[in-house]
Amino acid sequence: MLYKKGTQDYTLDECVNVKVRLTDGMGFSESPWGKQHQGRSEVVLQNHALAFTPYPSWGVVLPSTSLNFLAMLEAGELTLHPEAWEQYIEQSVIDETGAYLHPVDEDTEEEA
Repeated sequence: MLYKKGTQDYTLDECVNVKVRLTDGMGFSESPWGKQHQGRSEVVLQNHALAFTPYPSWGVVLPSTSLNFLAMLEAGELTLHPEAWEQYIEQSVIDETGAYLHPVDEDTEEEA
């Protein structure tokens, strides 16, 4: 999975909480929480809703509050809100190019 840094110019504190509807087009759906800035259609996930990601999906930018997530899986690429991007780098989850680094759980010394 490759991560890209988003270009959002707002902080997550400026956003309101919204429910997101994720589907797979075959009957599965999930409704995680996201943050949405007034006047924007995009949403930033606030929990680990994308089970196919190698690391919790907090901070992933979605194009709207309702979408089929299979296209995201097929693309193999996720955009992170700039706040999440910085946190992922600080926690050694990704490097500056967006490559996943397979972080190690310090308590068990195993890959997360």
